[in-house]
Amino acid sequence: MRIALFALALALAAPDGGAPPATLRVKVRGLRSNSGQVGCTVFDTADAFPTKADKAVAKVLVPITRSGNTFDAVCEFPQLPAGTYAVSVMHDENGNGKMDFNFLHMPKEGYGASRDHLPMMSPPSFDDCKLPIGPGLTEIDVHMTYP
Repeated sequence: MRIALFALALALAAPDGGAPPATLRVKVRGLRSNSGQVGCTVFDTADAFPTKADKAVAKVLVPITRSGNTFDAVCEFPQLPAGTYAVSVMHDENGNGKMDFNFLHMPKEGYGASRDHLPMMSPPSFDDCKLPIGPGLTEIDVHMTYP
């Protein structure tokens, strides 16, 4: 029995012997179409959030799925160290791999953020969107907003 428990503990431990890694699953809700793709970006610092993807901890582009009359997407980030993160999401409707903006630098495509915090006239702040991610699986929903 002790050997089995020890083996289980080793299997759950991170490769470096620290805490087990975290997995963040972002369920993107309220997409208005299934054209294009969805981009999710994970940040661990306020100075990069929400738009400096080159300073992100992780980012992914995923396809959109249709279920009846709804369109959704799921972004998954395995092997994150436990910590505090904020997530930004975009609906890249034209498939060019980036968020498009108008001449006033307002988004032309759908967007969202963790904790669904989206101020009316400014980008969301890291502090308003941050959430703790511990070992194991954390699932969050992000609801899209369109201009």
